[in-house]
Parts: sequence; structure tokens; C-alpha cells
Amino acid sequence: MIYQNSTQGPVALVAMLVENKGSMKETLPSLQIDGNSDKKVYHGKRIAPVDEVTLEPGEIKQLYYAIPLENDAELKSLTVLNQENFVQADKTVIDFSIGRLAIQLDGEVAKLSNQPALSGTIGPIAFDPYNKLVQQGVEVSLVELHMHGAEGDGYQTAVAKFKLENKTDRPSPVPNFLAELRTSNGSSYAGARQTTAAQELLPNLSYVVGYSFNLPNSEKGNDLVMNLLDGQLAAPYQIPIASFRTQVQAEKDSDVLEFYPFEVKMNFWSMSALFEQGRYKYKMNLDLDIKRLDNIVVDQNFSKMKLELVDSRGRVLGSETIAFTGVNRLVSGSQSVIFENIKTEQFEDNLTVNVYESMDTPFGEAKRLVKTLVQR
Repeated sequence: MIYQNSTQGPVALVAMLVENKGSMKETLPSLQIDGNSDKKVYHGKRIAPVDEVTLEPGEIKQLYYAIPLENDAELKSLTVLNQENFVQADKTVIDFSIGRLAIQLDGEVAKLSNQPALSGTIGPIAFDPYNKLVQQGVEVSLVELHMHGAEGDGYQTAVAKFKLENKTDRPSPVPNFLAELRTSNGSSYAGARQTTAAQELLPNLSYVVGYSFNLPNSEKGNDLVMNLLDGQLAAPYQIPIASFRTQVQAEKDSDVLEFYPFEVKMNFWSMSALFEQGRYKYKMNLDLDIKRLDNIVVDQNFSKMKLELVDSRGRVLGSETIAFTGVNRLVSGSQSVIFENIKTEQFEDNLTVNVYESMDTPFGEAKRLVKTLVQR
């Protein structure tokens, strides 16, 4: 059971497994789940599946119930009831419910609280085996979780990258799951999924998709819970299908720059000034080795490398953003980047280049400082 805010207000979502242990096909009787606080009973409603449920011998199905709550209501127990009716002598039918099972909730809701925090990467993720969104044979792994700065004041952005791998011999739909980060103080933040071009996962190939989460500047990202949800099965409710503890990854000072699934080794760089039409431009010469992990597909919405040219007083003079995919992508070997439209007409020396990973989000650009290059 989890608590969730919906468009109708607070709600408790409950999952129930039902199994036919008999030898004949059975129809599930009408079951209801009520939630009980210290002061009030809240009546639940089945939200998926909504039709009549039948089970073959040995079959197991999962049912989902929503229990609308009042603000600040906390459930102490659940009651499972089934619907019965009584026919009076005058043929009047009276419906009533009979309680069949009481479930105490003390300590049952936060099952992850005692699990140790993991590194920023985890996989393959263990999904609810009865979920309908992530098909059998598709493995999902969290391969990166970094904190990015955001253009603007008041918040920072965590960016998670998930690798989706098709282990089967048939194409499989790209699972469109939702992602939510819960911080150590209990606050939850919904993730915005990058726009994706691929609709199918091809056999024995992997696809990378990113999610961005806007977090307060005070958040350190040391003790997080990542929830993955199905927003389609019982819309507008979001059904949890996986949950695990994690934390943001520490940045490493290395000559190998990581932009999963790309690794960029910077062998050499230099900066020179160009004077054209009364203004200065700056040319950055680069010698790179770019390694791409095998069998991983990214699209045009994937994150990019952004280079910011900074003077000795910390002012950003100009920037250039270069993609890892497409015609003008970064490649191994020697190449140059021209910083144009410089925000000064004077010659500048002792320049610094900040190397960022840049990702477009619905709230603007989010960027992660990967390396600082200082001109000698």
C-alpha cells in the first residue's frame, strides 16, 4: 500500500493478489477494501481491472483498489469485505457487506526504510512480476543518477538515465513508465521523461532514456527512494511497479569524461584567439578519444557536451554545445570548436573552459559540471 495525491485528493492505493487453488474456472466474488483510521472508515473502490474477474485453475491475478482519504488521514488497518444480499419475503433485495479479513498496517507501508542505500546505479531492476507495463524479457537498469545545476534560481535538477535492454528475439514496445524520487524527509518529486523517438526495442539492443527531477537547492541526494510507476493501467492513479533506494553519484576528477553511454578521453586541448572584423573569436583545438558502449541506442534528444568559455573574473564569454549523435557530432581525433559572439571586445588571456553535460528538460536546460580546463 502507498499514499498518493491524485486530482481528487489524497488516496491510498492497495494491491491484492488473488489465486484460484481449485480445479475449476472460478469467478471472483465482489470484494471491497475499506481503510480504517483512528476516527473514521474510508471506503475503497477497485480501479483495475474494472470488469468481472475470472481465474483458471492455478491462475494468479493482481487487483488494485483506491481508498480516497481526507487530508492528513493515516490508515491504521484495512478490512476486506465481500458483498452479499438478502431477499425478503416481498422480494425486496437488501445488499450488505461482510468483513472477512482485518489487516494491521503498523510498519507495513514503509518497507524500504531499513534497506541500505545503494550507489547511483542499479540493475536489472526487480519489477512487480504481475505488472503489465514492462514486458517479460525487457531488463531496466539505472545507469546514472547525477545532480545538475539549472538555469535559474531556486532549484537544482537530478537527472536519471535508465537503460532498457531487450533480451528476447522479438521487438518489444518501449515501456513508458513514470519515475518519482522520494527524499529522506518524505517529499516526493515527479520525473519528466525526455522526449523519445523510438517506439520499439529491437532484439539484443539497449535504449537509454532520461528523466529529470526538480529538487530544492538544500537537497544533497544522499538517501533517496526511486519509485517506478504505471500511469496507464488505472489512470488517473499511478500504480507502483518497482521501488529501490539509491543516491546521487559523486563527481570524479578524471581525464575520462563520462556521458553514459559515451566516454570521452581528452588527450590534448589548446586555445587561440582570432581577430576578425574588429572582434575576437576563440578557437579551441581538441584531440579526443570517444568510446561508445556496444549495442546501445540513443536518439537526438540525448544529452550533449556543452563548453563554456570563462574569463579570469569568472564571467562566461561564450558557449558551444555539441551533440554525440547526428552529422556534426563529436568524433575521435582532432577537431576544433569556435567560440563566436564573445561578450567582450577586448583580448582575454588566462581562460578557463567548463565542460558540462547538458540536457533539455521541460523547465529549461539542466547541466552537470564534468571537468574544468584551465589555460596555462
